[in-house]
Amino acid sequence: METRSQWCSPIQGAVPPHLLDAIKLRGSKAQREMAANIEREAEKSRDDRQAAVPAEAYLAAPLIAPEAAPQPKREVYDARGGATLPGELVREEGEDPTGDAAVDDAYDGCGAAYELYADVCKRDS
Repeated sequence: METRSQWCSPIQGAVPPHLLDAIKLRGSKAQREMAANIEREAEKSRDDRQAAVPAEAYLAAPLIAPEAAPQPKREVYDARGGATLPGELVREEGEDPTGDAAVDDAYDGCGAAYELYADVCKRDS
């Protein structure tokens, strides 16, 4: 029997559903089979995650108290092209831009995501 470790790459990522649909439509037989396997594995992973979290846990999620002002705590690390994580801390909450576009974009993007969760979901995440 084939195990997951026999066919999974150590590099993990997500393939958008529209790309899987295109591969299934236009790909070779091997590519179509790969796309179908990815879809099955993604569905199983979603089901496993859902089953692992009891429904009442969603009710206990940390919400922002009406009187509290949410405060992000961003930290951006740089692995310097290596594989040892988390790497070197290069920018944290409240610091000025570094001038490194990737670092500053990551910092700003995390802030935008934080604001979305705070504004829309009332989450301090």
